[in-house]
Amino acid sequence: PPPFLKTSHARHPPTRPPTNCFLTRQHFRIADAKRKKMNKDKTHDTQILDPSCPQLERTFRGHRGCVRSVSFSPTMQQLATGSDDMSVMVWNFKPSMRAYRYIGHKAAVNSVLFSPTGDLLASGSTDKTIKLWIPSVQGESTTIKGHSGSIRALSFSSDGKRLLSASDDKTLKLWSVNTHRFISTLSGHTSWVRSCSVSPDGRMAASGSDDKQVKLWDLDKRTCLATFYDHQAPVSSVAFHPDGTCLAASSHDSTIKIWDLRMNKELLQHYNAHDDQVNGLSFHSSGNWLLSSSNDATVKVWDVQEGYLAYVVTAHTGAVAASAFSPNGEFFSTGGSDNMVMVWKSNFDKHEKLAEVSALSPTTQVKQRLPTSKKDIKQPIVDTTARAAKKASPIMRQEKGEQAPVQDPTKINRDLFETTGFHAPPMPLHAGSDEVMEKMEHVYRQLDIVSSTMQRFQERVTIAEDKSIMDDTFVKTVAARQEAIEVEVKDMAKILLESNRRNEDIIRQMAEQMKIMQEKLQDIPRRQSNEPLEVTKAADPENPSNEDLERQLHKLQEEERNLLQEAEAM
Repeated sequence: PPPFLKTSHARHPPTRPPTNCFLTRQHFRIADAKRKKMNKDKTHDTQILDPSCPQLERTFRGHRGCVRSVSFSPTMQQLATGSDDMSVMVWNFKPSMRAYRYIGHKAAVNSVLFSPTGDLLASGSTDKTIKLWIPSVQGESTTIKGHSGSIRALSFSSDGKRLLSASDDKTLKLWSVNTHRFISTLSGHTSWVRSCSVSPDGRMAASGSDDKQVKLWDLDKRTCLATFYDHQAPVSSVAFHPDGTCLAASSHDSTIKIWDLRMNKELLQHYNAHDDQVNGLSFHSSGNWLLSSSNDATVKVWDVQEGYLAYVVTAHTGAVAASAFSPNGEFFSTGGSDNMVMVWKSNFDKHEKLAEVSALSPTTQVKQRLPTSKKDIKQPIVDTTARAAKKASPIMRQEKGEQAPVQDPTKINRDLFETTGFHAPPMPLHAGSDEVMEKMEHVYRQLDIVSSTMQRFQERVTIAEDKSIMDDTFVKTVAARQEAIEVEVKDMAKILLESNRRNEDIIRQMAEQMKIMQEKLQDIPRRQSNEPLEVTKAADPENPSNEDLERQLHKLQEEERNLLQEAEAM
């Protein structure tokens, strides 16, 4: 394991939560009725600490503004963060090394990201620049300029040779990391682009914008492959599944949506995730878990394989603006408006082992005590909903001397999750009444989802029919327009032919007049070759002077040239 799990940093020691809070899931045993009448100071429920839920490992303090982005190094030796205080900080997990603060941006840092090799750290800022840092004590950097708006998000390709950036100038730009040069621009959004992500194979990219659209791009052909219009508010974050088959996006409409990129790019899952806008998404390396952060001061972990909310972490005192899994999936980090950075141990492998043990012994029952409302949870650290087939108990905080009432598990997070294409796991043979109610509630949810799916299908069929009618009308309109254009072309051809004939007649007349004038010029007597030709002006208009004849000749020649040019042009 990384060194920060064994020793603490001298300058940034780990911060422990209040004494009345627990970091792990609590299973409460119900005592007999006599115990409820005892003094509150002497009444304490037996607590079974479950090691399978996230545990807080480190807390870093040092930023003077909201933490907008977090990123683990591939070597798990450093953690990078970007903040509104215009600085980039690199936290070293070794106790002998202090944190690095990089000053170079002139505005808030919106995104930080380690390269796949870990030898570079990219940062994007509101000052419209991208900086590539060497994560060392010196903190040498290279600046890349090209956007005309704030940089909102960055994403490296899997080989680390290309860097994609999203900006408020409504475009995405692809850069060469080695040469620091511009490669291409992806245009198509009609508003600020807030997020971007490169697929694991490096061939595609995804982007989310304030225009409520999620776009899928082909990086080689520089074209848009698909556009998703399912969100009802600006899209804040996009993330590819580790195997590249799915795409997840979060929005200010408090929802998370996942699309299947293999079959017709249809909506696969929909989560009513948070009570406020969702700011960030991150997939676990296994692809079974999805991390989300929100302005409602919570971080949630979703089991996307089975479609359940697994954990709710509420350690921050304000909006959680950033969240990210480590490359190996053993840890995740969060940052928020309280200027704090927290590192958590996921413990998902222990969660799976406990679930297997629970499935092997279905007769063992642990009653769960859950708060009936949000008022009952004042400052919980972690809270979860039970999984249907794997009896994973939720986490909560209990005040000293208080007994939380038991809540019907069928009423837990009724509207938190909706999905399409999900099948409930088989029911155990020795399931209790509570588990049966959970199964029934799950069936009801699935029926609601099926009905909503059918309604969406009918709407799409109606849209397709309307589109086909519009297409027929459009084809007829185009055909009529083509016929009208053909008639106009024929009329223009006739006019050109007539004009050509007229021009030929005019040219013939001009040629005859020129011959007549040449004959007249030859008949005029000339004087000596050295003397100018002098001809008295005749009073008779039929016998013009020599100068008048020359002028008329030049004029006729110019007219002839103009007519010839016009004829050639026609």
